[in-house]
Amino acid sequence: MPTKDKPYVDYNFLDALFKRIGQPDYRSLPTQSSQGVMKVVFQNWKSFYASLADYKLNPTKYKGRPKIPKYCRSEEKEILFTNQDCVIKNNKHLKFPKTKERLNIGKLALSEGKLKQVRVIPKHHEYMVELVMEVQSEQEILVDNGRYMSIDLGIDNLATIVTNTGRNPVLIKGQNIKSINQYYNKRKAHYLGILRHGKQPSEGIFTSKRLEKLHQTRSFKIKDIFHKATIELFRLL
Repeated sequence: MPTKDKPYVDYNFLDALFKRIGQPDYRSLPTQSSQGVMKVVFQNWKSFYASLADYKLNPTKYKGRPKIPKYCRSEEKEILFTNQDCVIKNNKHLKFPKTKERLNIGKLALSEGKLKQVRVIPKHHEYMVELVMEVQSEQEILVDNGRYMSIDLGIDNLATIVTNTGRNPVLIKGQNIKSINQYYNKRKAHYLGILRHGKQPSEGIFTSKRLEKLHQTRSFKIKDIFHKATIELFRLL
């Protein structure tokens, strides 16, 4: 039970209690996934009390008193499945628990290694599925071949790349990323101002289809720029 030194119930106690009473939210997910969610919550509270204790001893280290963890405002949240809940069938389909639906993952099913974890992440009104594989690899000993590259990261210039191989230096401009972010921040503030007009901090919603579309567009544009920058980098190798 809670004590002065540990002012919250023990994880094992709460896990056993939820199993005993058949708590609906706990039972709606596979047991290991529910336990994973609970462990994250307990870790957040443990970190809060540790920060609070340190704040009382060294208040100058902090800008303010640590605040308690808040409820997630999102209607959807990332969920993790272990390899006991999700399995790959027929070298082609990923099977999820508590449903007969299967996801065709194509060539990913033939990847080397053992499936360890599946992450389902809601993103821009879509779902991104990540597969975590355990692959045994031999440690490669790299030999110094005398070829060196220097990358200087910046803001106006995203990266300045030079080598000692005689190739021409590459300058990747960053002004287009700044322009994308400036437009994104301006439109986000505008749409959020309309959405939150007349509402208290604890009232109403904080996102909409228009905002999600704005987030997605910015993400695609920046991802495209970094992919192109990566191609230029590999050309110098």
